[in-house]
Amino acid sequence: MKSGSTYVARVLALYFGAQDTCPTDYHGRREQNLLRHALEPYLDRNLVAQMHVKPYVPNIECIVRYSFSVVYLWRNLGDVIVSFDDHIRNEDYRNPVCYVDDWERYLAMPRQHRYRYLIQHATPWYVSFYLAWRRAAGRVPVIVSHYEDLVSDSFAFFARIIRALKQNVSEERLRSILAAGLPGTRLNVGRAGRSNELLSAENQRFLDHFLLTHLEDLSELWHELPWRGRGDRDSGEGTGRPEAVSVLKEVAACEHNTGAGALLSREPVIRISVVGEDFFFLIPGPLLAPPTGRSVRLRLVVRGQVGSQFSLYWRAEQEVFSEARAKHVPYCPPTTVCTIEFAIADALGNVPAFFRLDCFNGVQRSGIGEILEIVRIEA
Repeated sequence: MKSGSTYVARVLALYFGAQDTCPTDYHGRREQNLLRHALEPYLDRNLVAQMHVKPYVPNIECIVRYSFSVVYLWRNLGDVIVSFDDHIRNEDYRNPVCYVDDWERYLAMPRQHRYRYLIQHATPWYVSFYLAWRRAAGRVPVIVSHYEDLVSDSFAFFARIIRALKQNVSEERLRSILAAGLPGTRLNVGRAGRSNELLSAENQRFLDHFLLTHLEDLSELWHELPWRGRGDRDSGEGTGRPEAVSVLKEVAACEHNTGAGALLSREPVIRISVVGEDFFFLIPGPLLAPPTGRSVRLRLVVRGQVGSQFSLYWRAEQEVFSEARAKHVPYCPPTTVCTIEFAIADALGNVPAFFRLDCFNGVQRSGIGEILEIVRIEA
């Protein structure tokens, strides 16, 4: 929802000479599902079903039974929040994503309060949609498509879908449809990156925190946010959740690290280029060490080579780094971007003076990658 699905369905229906419909027996707050009695009137014709369907077992069974092709639309969550607010204010507050009962009260809220409300109450639905389809991708063919590609080059966007459906692209036909202008598609602003301008810094941090501290690996969703990579942001005070503090800039600024990685001014990212076994970052202990009675986890958003390993060593003053106090996490990404996580603890009860972070590919004796964010999560 709010990823251009109405417009995409209309264009595909016109191109294939199919009927564009939403075969459901109810429009409102209930989640949409593929129901046999709602589908049967349309099964004797070409059909584009514009629906926001999660891959529940009965839905997967319907997709397989009727040989449907799935076009999966996704949009970065920051822009979704902004567009969803437009939808509730200008179209209808009844939807299956986020429950709004008192519409007038919602409308009376300040804009940033509305955005925060949607981040807190609508984002979980989108995350469950994302995770469910990520898991289901191996069971049914899925054509993954992004709203950002639609608005940057609509012809290439649709041509890619048509080819994925094993069809040759008629350039003249497709360009004619795109040039015609389609009324009633509910295309709102049609611009990527609006949330970078409209969401307050506090709400951006709130969404960052939701994604980076989630039980599941949502680093891909964090990485695609329009404002990603600002490593000097605050901890998200007032969220009522465990503290999450970015330490990316502090790590890159340590004297030892200035020659080991580069922090770009426009997009703070530590660039990793490992040659030999002695490559590592030093992290001053006070940045990570938990206070008395608290615990700390270190979460890194990374992109690298499959087969690499991230290692975290810690030591007290006058000690050397050793395997006795080390944790190793293999880099096995489900996507190009993933998170790795370490629990910060010293089995001997010492407060660490320094942590050492390694990225090393044990097979190739080298490693190449990026640390996109380092988050300290305190509980």
